[in-house]
Amino acid sequence: EIKNRLDPRHYDPEIEKVLNKIKNLNGKNKIKVFKLKDLLDLKDNRVQKGKAFDEQLQGDASNGVSFLEIKNITKDGVIFGEGVGSMEDKYILKSWIEENKKYQLLEDDIVVAITGATIGKSGLITKQLMPLSFSGDIARLRINKKLCDPLYIDSFLQSELGQMQIYKWINGATNLHLATEAIEALKKIS
Repeated sequence: EIKNRLDPRHYDPEIEKVLNKIKNLNGKNKIKVFKLKDLLDLKDNRVQKGKAFDEQLQGDASNGVSFLEIKNITKDGVIFGEGVGSMEDKYILKSWIEENKKYQLLEDDIVVAITGATIGKSGLITKQLMPLSFSGDIARLRINKKLCDPLYIDSFLQSELGQMQIYKWINGATNLHLATEAIEALKKIS
């Protein structure tokens, strides 16, 4: 667990009460509590932060991969095109993505906003969105499907319990941020 936090949000008594109840549930009545890190794909067992958009790597529809930004993650899921602010479809060169696969999203990956006013909103990547890369304001979780359904984890992240834990780990005064290590430490009940 990340230590030495001085911000009051981290020690919100209501959140602490809920998290202590979760801790006390572990092992009782066949209830298990997992850290998200324990459910990540073994080949890729870290939450991966995306890459800031680089004009030098900009491609187009013919030679690029769509670039996912926070504004593409909505309460209705991950979307592109009409109704997505000023999307203007950004693309990253396909050749660069092929050399830097950690910035490539795969079907059933979960994306989470980690900066700005909408920290914590999440979405599940579907086959229809592929191929896709993602911005540095987004973290990617690749869940081990043998352990858990990615849709369940995405639903958990959007739930009150998931959002409460995310809120606890947000830091920063003017530029809010959620560390990838904090996402890995979130606890899910099964």
